[in-house]
Amino acid sequence: MRLNKSVRRLPFRIDRQADRTLTEQVADGLRQAILMGRFNPGDILPPKLEMAAELGVNDITIRRALARLKDEGFIAPRPRRGILVCDSRRHSWRGHVLFASWSGADMYYHTVMAAEITRRLHAARYLVTDLYLDGAAHASEYAELRGILETRSVDLVLLEGGGTIQFEGQGSGVRDVLKRYRAPFLHVDTISAISRTDAAPHIILSRTSAYRALAAHCRMCGVREALLIVTWPAGSRSRRRPRELAKAFRKAGISCEWLDVRPVEGLRNPESVERGSLRAMRDWLASTSRFPDLIYFDDDFVARGALLALTQRGIRIPEDVQVATWANKGLGPVFDKPLTRIEMDPVAHGAAVAEHVLTRLENRNSSHAIELTPEFVVGETTRLREAAMRGSPTARPWVRRRAGQAETANGK
Repeated sequence: MRLNKSVRRLPFRIDRQADRTLTEQVADGLRQAILMGRFNPGDILPPKLEMAAELGVNDITIRRALARLKDEGFIAPRPRRGILVCDSRRHSWRGHVLFASWSGADMYYHTVMAAEITRRLHAARYLVTDLYLDGAAHASEYAELRGILETRSVDLVLLEGGGTIQFEGQGSGVRDVLKRYRAPFLHVDTISAISRTDAAPHIILSRTSAYRALAAHCRMCGVREALLIVTWPAGSRSRRRPRELAKAFRKAGISCEWLDVRPVEGLRNPESVERGSLRAMRDWLASTSRFPDLIYFDDDFVARGALLALTQRGIRIPEDVQVATWANKGLGPVFDKPLTRIEMDPVAHGAAVAEHVLTRLENRNSSHAIELTPEFVVGETTRLREAAMRGSPTARPWVRRRAGQAETANGK
């Protein structure tokens, strides 16, 4: 059967300013078109290249979106016939999960983890609806969230990211909405954020063991002074500082100082963070005459920008200064040698979250929490020093000068 000319044009368009990925937008658009009857059972979808040209995306995006719909049972590729639309009325879902996330499509870890969660839930025949939450959602008292809960049956809400409770106590928060509709939910976040919610069980992002491992390694490398370079999220009134890491360093006898990176306005992530880090590192290099023993970056793209500034100045790593970073597995090389890093695996974490969600859906009495932990990996940007072999180093404050003023390492 050939597709009728009247439905050859796709009934949706791509929004390149949206927080969802292009693949998600294509998959959602085709899925809704099938559910709304724009494509009927037995119809043949337009060829991949034709859809790619109409939507202004490449054929890889189309292939990925079609693979999702095939897994969900909405389409069935047929050799020499094309992509056949299946009868959506015969497509039975075991349940419906609403994935409400505060992390946008420009966040690599969260995007990859979310894709893995969705893939596994679809494979288990659970429908997943993605919902992005932000300040605008809060301002509207989460109108889209309320609309979904009012019009559709939702078996479980999966909250992801600390931003989902950022505005709690300021009007109607996410928890208030979920309680009002008696919607069960799980929360994926750090322990500090989880402790502020009352949903159980939880999925906790725990960094403590990795931070301790890094601090112990740095101590063996003779590190006594560390500069922690952290991002200051755009539009935020407060810094995002890894205080658990600073605490682990202090216990290891390592003094710390902070350097804040502000993303460059007018650019989207990750370029805004990388450019901001490059600028901050250049300014810092111009203001100091001596280095700490270690520089730590709290983000892959912070590391890219700062490492570029260091290499442009001819600074050798680890000979002149040692380096460690927070990193995402699979993101790609950040430097010309393996970095000592705390590494998050979004695919493995997504699989663990999906398994936990399925356990909760199929056994509502499940009450245990799980932890998602990063791995500490020793690279070639730190090295053992003779000083570390002679015993534990004693922390000492170090001084750098900026704008004619002395600033101690532990100063505020």
